[in-house]
Amino acid sequence: MSELALTLVRLGFLILLWSFVLMTVLVLRRDLRQPADARPLGRERRPAKATKPPRPPKVAKQHKVKGSKLVVIEGPLIGTIVPLGNVQITVGRAFIDHCVNLLVAGKLDTATASMAKLWGAETQGKV
Repeated sequence: MSELALTLVRLGFLILLWSFVLMTVLVLRRDLRQPADARPLGRERRPAKATKPPRPPKVAKQHKVKGSKLVVIEGPLIGTIVPLGNVQITVGRAFIDHCVNLLVAGKLDTATASMAKLWGAETQGKV
């Protein structure tokens, strides 16, 4: 093989390697970025003017109140509020995975296991 061909093959492999590195970095950045509609809690600047807090909306007795936001209380994104749309299944999967990890570590208590079982039974008919 000539030296020119060998140099071109090396250059091609180098370009291929750097394209994989760049794609990996872009995917990691996308996965670690906060959702666009999430906002950190307590970092907002509010006017110093004291106003009455708005009244909570009245909920009819026949309607169930569903959670509309998720507040992160631990980890690097502490205080972040993530609005929940129809993400019951995603939140439930995360909770079940957390319970499985606790079970493997031998730290799963009866109350947490009962919550996971109840959520799974209630959501089974809805999905």
